Formats: sequence, structure tokens, C-alpha cells
Amino acid sequence: MFSLSLEILLSSCNVGYSQQPIFKIRINKMTYLSGNERALMVFGRFQPVTIGHNALFVEIWRMFYERPYRNDFIFISPTVDAKKNPLTLMERYNFLSKLYPYHNFIANPDIKNPFDAICWLGEQGYSIVDVLAGPDRTEKYKTIGKYVQHPDPLKCIPNVLELNIISFGTRDPDSDDPIQQASGSAARQAVKDKDFIRFSDMLPRCPLEDQIQLYISIGRGLNGTATRTTTK
Repeated sequence: MFSLSLEILLSSCNVGYSQQPIFKIRINKMTYLSGNERALMVFGRFQPVTIGHNALFVEIWRMFYERPYRNDFIFISPTVDAKKNPLTLMERYNFLSKLYPYHNFIANPDIKNPFDAICWLGEQGYSIVDVLAGPDRTEKYKTIGKYVQHPDPLKCIPNVLELNIISFGTRDPDSDDPIQQASGSAARQAVKDKDFIRFSDMLPRCPLEDQIQLYISIGRGLNGTATRTTTK
């Protein structure tokens, strides 16, 4: 059943990525890895989720299927504002969970950035963390590596011995590939322009009523009229 579902997913999206970590910190060699010790994570805003994110989710499942991960963790940023982050944390969590029920979404208002997410995974007992990120984020993620076994206990990432940053995908607004063109910024701009067709073209496949509701929620958020549960 799992293999069949994976095949269906992969057939819907052909994407490129770098298999090898572009940045790696290894403190202690480990002769054996169990699924309980290694975590695969992504941190994102998903304002809103696009077909570009869909390609990322397909790749997460591919990696999860091929490697010894116990679970995947997709952390949703709690940031909400009327400029770039119109959807509330729970609006995004509910929509993503409905669209991708086979993934593990984390909507914790206390996890505000990738560093918090990696620390949280360390607190759950994971000693190796693989972070899947777009090429525009990898340089930023490199700075987190210095906190692996940092001498200051207040700065040290708990329990994590190895951190791998894996680059995935490309983003090019001038490309002919709609996946590379799609972005949260472009989707929000379509809402501002009142162009529902252009907006819906950037969304993953989902029912029309869900597309309309997402379109309305983003419009309200950009106007500052939506109810806010998180403002950071």
C-alpha cells in the first residue's frame, strides 16, 4: 500500500534535488543508526502552500521511503502579519493536514524558527537531523551548525550530534516551469490583484471550495481583518 501510494505521488511530480548534504557537521562517529535516532525536517511559512511546496513534500516522502527515518517533521512558522504572512498558524495547519494527511505537520507557537525546531527534535531524542531546504536558505542554515555541541550549555542544541543540510529544488520566476515560477509571494500578489485564476494555478490540486476559502482568508489577512491567534 505504501509503495503504491509513493508511486502515485512521484508520478505526479518530476523534480530535481541534490542527494548529498552540502553542509555537514559530524561530532561523533556512530556505527549504527536506528530509525529512532534520525529525523528529517523542513521549516516553512507556507503563506500559502504552492505547487513548489508540493514538490518538496513529494521529495520528503521519497527520502522517508528510502532512508532510516522514524518520522518526518514539517514545522510551520507561527509568524503572522498583514504584509507577508496573512494566514494564521491554525489556518495553515488545518489546510496542510487536510491536503497531506500522510505528513507530520508541527504547529507549535513556541517553535519560531529552524533553530527552535532542531532543538525540539534534539529534546525528543534525535541525535541526527537532516534538514531539507531550498538553495536560497542553505547559507542561513549553515550558521546553526556552530551550536552543535556548543561549549555554552545555554546555546548548545540538546542531544544533536550531526546536522545535515540538504539542498532541494530551484526557484526561477522567469522559468517556463510552473513549479519554479510558483512562490508564496506570487500567490499573495495574485490575491492582491484579484486574480483567482492565477492564484489557483499556483496551488496544489485540491477542491475548488478549499481554493476559494484560502483565497478569501489570504485577502482578509492582507487587509488586516482576519482574526489573529499569533502575531509574532
